[in-house]
Amino acid sequence: MNGKGPVVTWRATSILAAISRMLCEPRASLIILNRNTEAMDAAVSALVKTGHQVSFHCCEVAAEADGKSVAGAVVQTCGAVHTLV
Repeated sequence: MNGKGPVVTWRATSILAAISRMLCEPRASLIILNRNTEAMDAAVSALVKTGHQVSFHCCEVAAEADGKSVAGAVVQTCGAVHTLV
């Protein structure tokens, strides 16, 4: 995943937290999507504090307008969506 941009649609579960940590290991720029900003602050901060490149985008993944907005941000950040979890 070196240099890639995996995207994780995150619900506050330990399984997705573990997947996110695993995807961060090979120097990927992880992008987390969730509709609850407050719930993600701690998770994103924990990953950033350990040296990972992580960004968070607040969105409703089922909403077309949000999806288009996030897709544009992902492409601008990473060039393309390389993995979607």
